[in-house]
Amino acid sequence: MANNQNNNGKRELFIEFVKIIVFGLFVFLIQAYFTNSWGPTTAAETLKKENYINSKREAYFDAINLVNREISGFNFNLNIDTSKFKRIKGSSLPTEYEVNSSLTKLHLYSDNPEI
Repeated sequence: MANNQNNNGKRELFIEFVKIIVFGLFVFLIQAYFTNSWGPTTAAETLKKENYINSKREAYFDAINLVNREISGFNFNLNIDTSKFKRIKGSSLPTEYEVNSSLTKLHLYSDNPEI
């Protein structure tokens, strides 16, 4: 009987020890999260974020420019007499290299997985 009580005492002590360890880890993780998220940002971190946003913007503008160049090269019929309206086409059509380069940039910087 004494041996059984001794084992129950050790088991309860072990359970209390595990509870303290789990609670300590929980508090540590919360503290680490708020320390990292609320801490002041350094100039290097701010510059890194700005560079990422600028690169993302440039990738989208590049893709828009290529689509505009492609659309400007279309031949279409408006079913009206367009002989007095001379349509000036834009620059040359985009090359495969330009399209692939733009698509690669969009893959890198876009949050949409369907691109």
